[in-house]
Amino acid sequence: MPHREFSLFILYSLIAFGMHHYTELAIFEYSLKPIETFLHEGAHGIATLLTGNQIEAFHLEWREGHVLSSFAHGGRIDRIIVGLTGYVGASVFGFTIYTATLWPRLVRAMKLVLIMMVTYFSIYADGLNTLFMLAFVAGVFVLCWLMNDWGVYLLRFIGVFVMISAIYTPTYLWAYDRSGDHIFMSKLTFLPSSIFIILWVALSILLLWLAYRVTPTKIQPLNDMT
Repeated sequence: MPHREFSLFILYSLIAFGMHHYTELAIFEYSLKPIETFLHEGAHGIATLLTGNQIEAFHLEWREGHVLSSFAHGGRIDRIIVGLTGYVGASVFGFTIYTATLWPRLVRAMKLVLIMMVTYFSIYADGLNTLFMLAFVAGVFVLCWLMNDWGVYLLRFIGVFVMISAIYTPTYLWAYDRSGDHIFMSKLTFLPSSIFIILWVALSILLLWLAYRVTPTKIQPLNDMT
């Protein structure tokens, strides 16, 4: 008998893929896009701080954003790390959020981390529009907290949505040859920008597969649980 968690993973994945694939469901994909965008830009911001540099401004719109960073040492390696982490960070966050919801002891901590993360980056908000977007994202995470069990399911779906969105989003970069994280990385490394698009998509697929692997697939017989 399939485990309920496994059935939910399959259902959530199908819904998330459908939201990206069918225009009739685009409104639902659009409504959750700010969360993925925040996690993408938040990953850039975290990488900036961890490499010993400073965030000058944090900008967030409904479907896009950017982090203005000040590199104290002007190091190429620091810039490469920060440039890589946007799409990587979004998929890792999606996987971490999803995985945390499988264990009751972790999910409360995950909710708290997400709320604190939004609160922290609001310090660097570059205007009212960004503050509004951060308030929306924070509101979703607070709702997940207040809804208890239903909030866990909502947060789990958000994790799956972000992982699948992290597969689709880099593919849109094929249409851009003047700006974007892939162009930034290409200029820093002198490698073709397509390599980074493929890398980000491949990593997102890998993390979705790992999420599938960590999800319980069958209900364990009682005599096997003792």
